Amino acid sequence: MGVSYVCLWVGDDQQQGSPQQQLEHVRKKIELLGAVRTGNYTVDCETLQNAIGGVSGSSKILHVLHNSEYPASCFGISDSNVCLVGDQMFDLLVAKLSGYFTPRKGGRIELKGARYTIRFCY
Repeated sequence: MGVSYVCLWVGDDQQQGSPQQQLEHVRKKIELLGAVRTGNYTVDCETLQNAIGGVSGSSKILHVLHNSEYPASCFGISDSNVCLVGDQMFDLLVAKLSGYFTPRKGGRIELKGARYTIRFCY
């Protein structure tokens, strides 16, 4: 069993160098803690909104996520913070709802990164 953790890192204005150099500095700190790079991961998210529009013009949002760590699963998060977990058939269900949900312009992002493993005793 493992724990995954993704965090937002904001570079310090005091640090010198490009964002790549700053990221290399963070990678070295992680490895100094004893972490070992064990591969890469990919997370993609597509944002869908309802095509019809709701009351007073508000639209419902659904974020559909895929994670390379869980290749047989698909995740959905609605604007009301309802979390859905399904298998790959969830994508087909969303495709069937194309009359209700349409992809948002510029609503697809992809995140790629290094996966590290660290062993510790608690």
